[in-house]
Amino acid sequence: MATKLPKYLLARAKEILDHRADYRPKFRKVVPVEYRRALEDMERMKMDSGESVP
Repeated sequence: MATKLPKYLLARAKEILDHRADYRPKFRKVVPVEYRRALEDMERMKMDSGESVP
């Protein structure tokens, strides 16, 4: 996997993975603007056509 990373980064990564429930609120989901806009447009089109949205 990541063999060229410094040991302190590997230790930090292990710490985060071992305690992922504690770290999860600190992460943010990143969605590119154009992709988000496309999803919103698709949602709007479904609503306009009367389809039920899951």
